[in-house]
Amino acid sequence: MEIINKNKGVIALAFILAIGYFAYKTFFPATLDVNKPAANGERLIKLAGELERVNFDQELFSSPGYIFLSDFSAEVAPQPAGRTNPFNPIGRD
Repeated sequence: MEIINKNKGVIALAFILAIGYFAYKTFFPATLDVNKPAANGERLIKLAGELERVNFDQELFSSPGYIFLSDFSAEVAPQPAGRTNPFNPIGRD
Protein backbone atom coordinates (compact mmCIF):
# COMPACT_ATOMS: atom_id res chain seq x y z
CA MET A 1 0.00 0.00 0.00
CA GLU A 2 2.92 2.30 0.67
CA ILE A 3 4.24 1.85 -2.89
CA ILE A 4 0.87 2.89 -4.33
CA ASN A 5 0.78 5.99 -2.13
CA LYS A 6 4.30 6.97 -3.22
CA ASN A 7 3.63 6.53 -6.95
CA LYS A 8 0.11 7.92 -7.32
CA GLY A 9 1.24 10.37 -10.00
CA VAL A 10 2.94 7.72 -12.12
CA ILE A 11 -0.03 5.37 -11.83
CA ALA A 12 -2.45 8.16 -12.73
CA LEU A 13 -0.32 9.16 -15.72
CA ALA A 14 -0.15 5.57 -16.95
CA PHE A 15 -3.91 5.23 -16.55
CA ILE A 16 -4.58 8.47 -18.45
CA LEU A 17 -2.23 7.42 -21.25
CA ALA A 18 -3.93 4.03 -21.51
CA ILE A 19 -7.38 5.64 -21.70
CA GLY A 20 -6.09 8.12 -24.31
CA TYR A 21 -4.59 5.32 -26.41
CA PHE A 22 -7.79 3.29 -26.44
CA ALA A 23 -9.88 6.40 -27.19
CA TYR A 24 -7.58 7.28 -30.10
CA LYS A 25 -7.76 3.75 -31.51
CA THR A 26 -11.55 3.79 -31.15
CA PHE A 27 -12.29 7.17 -32.74
CA PHE A 28 -9.46 7.27 -35.31
CA PRO A 29 -9.10 3.76 -36.76
CA ALA A 30 -6.36 3.22 -39.32
CA THR A 31 -7.73 3.18 -42.86
CA LEU A 32 -4.75 1.41 -44.40
CA ASP A 33 -2.67 -1.24 -42.69
CA VAL A 34 0.91 -0.90 -43.93
CA ASN A 35 1.75 -4.32 -42.50
CA LYS A 36 -0.78 -6.03 -44.78
CA PRO A 37 -0.18 -4.83 -48.34
CA ALA A 38 -2.17 -7.73 -49.81
CA ALA A 39 -5.30 -6.61 -47.96
CA ASN A 40 -4.80 -3.05 -49.21
CA GLY A 41 -4.38 -4.32 -52.77
CA GLU A 42 -7.57 -6.34 -52.47
CA ARG A 43 -9.44 -3.24 -51.30
CA LEU A 44 -8.06 -1.28 -54.24
CA ILE A 45 -9.11 -3.96 -56.74
CA LYS A 46 -12.57 -4.10 -55.17
CA LEU A 47 -12.89 -0.31 -55.41
CA ALA A 48 -11.78 -0.35 -59.06
CA GLY A 49 -14.41 -2.98 -59.82
CA GLU A 50 -17.09 -0.86 -58.18
CA LEU A 51 -16.04 2.18 -60.20
CA GLU A 52 -16.20 0.24 -63.46
CA ARG A 53 -19.87 -0.52 -62.81
CA VAL A 54 -20.77 3.18 -62.59
CA ASN A 55 -22.88 4.30 -65.53
CA PHE A 56 -23.03 7.96 -66.51
CA ASP A 57 -26.19 9.17 -68.20
CA GLN A 58 -25.19 11.21 -71.28
CA GLU A 59 -28.63 12.87 -71.41
CA LEU A 60 -27.45 15.17 -68.63
CA PHE A 61 -25.60 17.31 -71.17
CA SER A 62 -28.75 17.88 -73.23
CA SER A 63 -30.98 18.77 -70.27
CA PRO A 64 -32.15 22.40 -69.94
CA GLY A 65 -30.51 22.75 -66.52
CA TYR A 66 -27.10 21.97 -67.98
CA ILE A 67 -27.57 24.06 -71.12
CA PHE A 68 -28.43 27.19 -69.09
CA LEU A 69 -25.28 27.00 -66.95
CA SER A 70 -22.99 30.02 -67.32
CA ASP A 71 -19.20 30.17 -67.16
CA PHE A 72 -18.06 32.87 -64.74
CA SER A 73 -14.34 32.09 -64.88
CA ALA A 74 -11.91 34.98 -65.31
CA GLU A 75 -9.01 34.83 -67.73
CA VAL A 76 -5.60 35.12 -66.08
CA ALA A 77 -3.09 37.37 -67.84
CA PRO A 78 0.31 35.82 -68.62
CA GLN A 79 2.96 36.55 -65.99
CA PRO A 80 6.75 36.65 -66.34
CA ALA A 81 8.28 33.25 -65.77
CA GLY A 82 11.20 34.26 -63.54
CA ARG A 83 14.92 33.57 -63.75
CA THR A 84 16.34 31.39 -66.49
CA ASN A 85 18.49 29.50 -63.99
CA PRO A 86 17.16 29.76 -60.43
CA PHE A 87 20.34 28.15 -59.01
CA ASN A 88 22.67 30.93 -60.21
CA PRO A 89 23.71 33.42 -57.52
CA ILE A 90 21.68 36.62 -57.56
CA GLY A 91 23.13 39.14 -60.01
CA ARG A 92 24.41 36.48 -62.47
CA ASP A 93 21.30 36.15 -64.56
